[in-house]
Amino acid sequence: MPSNRDGAIMYFALAVTFLAEAYGVTLTWSTLFTIVMVTTIASKGSANVPSGGLVAIAMVLSAIGLPIEALAVIAGVDAFLDMGRTAINVFGNTVAVKLVEKFAGDMAADETQPAAAGLQVQDA
Repeated sequence: MPSNRDGAIMYFALAVTFLAEAYGVTLTWSTLFTIVMVTTIASKGSANVPSGGLVAIAMVLSAIGLPIEALAVIAGVDAFLDMGRTAINVFGNTVAVKLVEKFAGDMAADETQPAAAGLQVQDA
């Protein structure tokens, strides 16, 4: 089942940006682009792994040249932030389902209405 990972992607990008600022690394446009691309790719594999967020952040840190030891700064609060990521992911999934229901529901009603009007009820 495909899932919406926007909460995880936002967290990964914000955590890496925070760590880069903490280490005094200047974020250029190419570095920001690398963060966006690697977090998007890494988020797909982190959904099924316990504490997979830390692994994904480690991937991004190594991609932009920060030391992996920077994870120690955020590892203690990662479990609490996981609840927020999950809430954002569930909210995103809910909004997507409601939008599909709204637009597909209107199309489904339009398609079934003429077919139902053409049916004749026969007495037995």
